Amino acid sequence: MSDSFDSFYMKVAEHVRGVLEESLEGALPMPRLTVGGSADMAPFDVLVREAPANVEFSDSTSSHAVMGRAAYAGSCVCQFDVNVEMLATRATVTHAADTVLVWLESFVGHLLADRTLGGLVEHAQPVTQPVYSAEANRKYMAGVVCGVRCRKTIKPILKEE
Repeated sequence: MSDSFDSFYMKVAEHVRGVLEESLEGALPMPRLTVGGSADMAPFDVLVREAPANVEFSDSTSSHAVMGRAAYAGSCVCQFDVNVEMLATRATVTHAADTVLVWLESFVGHLLADRTLGGLVEHAQPVTQPVYSAEANRKYMAGVVCGVRCRKTIKPILKEE
C-alpha cells in the first residue's frame, strides 16, 4: 500500500524545510526555522506550514505523458502549495522588509537548483504573495507568505482480481 497523502505531504514539507535551512545558512540575523510554527513568536521566524494549501486534482494525464513520463490510464495530477511564512521584526519597516526579501531571494535560488524536491514531485515552482508590514511594540514587523507550488501524478490503485 502506498503512503497516505499526509505522510507524503510531510515528506515534501520536511524537504522544503531542508531547502530553507540550506538557504538560510549564515544568514544574519538567523531566523528560527520550524514546521508548523510554535506557541511564541520570535523576532525572526520562518515557518513551513504543516498542511497543504490550494490542493487541486486534474485528470489531464489520462490522455498524455507528463514531463517525459508515460501516462497511466486513470491517473490524475495533484497540485498543492507548501506555504512558508517569513517574519522579521526590526527597528525600521525598511530594515524588516529588506531582511525577509534577502531570505526570500536566497530560498528561491536554492529551490530553483532542484525543481523536483529530490524526486518527491514532478515539478516545484516558487510562489509568493506581497510583502506586508505592521507596527509591533515600537518596532516594525515585515513578513511574506511564499512557498512552493508542487505537481505530482497520482496513479490509480487497481484491485487485483
